[in-house]
Amino acid sequence: MRDLINSYAYLLALSEYAAAPGHPPPSAFAAFDPGDFFAAAFYDTKDALVIAEMQILKRLGFQTQVGLPYGHLIK
Repeated sequence: MRDLINSYAYLLALSEYAAAPGHPPPSAFAAFDPGDFFAAAFYDTKDALVIAEMQILKRLGFQTQVGLPYGHLIK
């Protein structure tokens, strides 16, 4: 979960950097700080992610099994 949150934070920081006037190249973006693992913002994001996951599973009725298309392709 920590890796998901850090990846999302990186993408947000990169999009803000690219939206800056002058449009600097993304290769110049090297000042990303992943943040503290024990920060309140991390726990807030983690809680929001868990709640969103629970809502998705609830809407799906906890049916996450997917039928593979190979049988249909052979027929």
